[in-house]
Amino acid sequence: MPKPFLIIQLRPEDETADNEFESITHYGGIEKSEVVRIRAEKSGLPNIDLDDYAAIIVGGSPFNVSDKQEHKSEEQ
Repeated sequence: MPKPFLIIQLRPEDETADNEFESITHYGGIEKSEVVRIRAEKSGLPNIDLDDYAAIIVGGSPFNVSDKQEHKSEEQ
């Protein structure tokens, strides 16, 4: 059996995270049955053995270091 892809997501909004997941699998040509999905903002990041996965894909998030502190949202 081939190794699965690991998708790690960090988006707090469920709809946005689901849309991102759909886009990754659709445009990446990846079947959902080939994916392990981790919502790190909800569950934290478990210990990951990189050898268990064919590839690791990390999604985006609303957090960054480029916005000045006074322009960041309360969540940031």
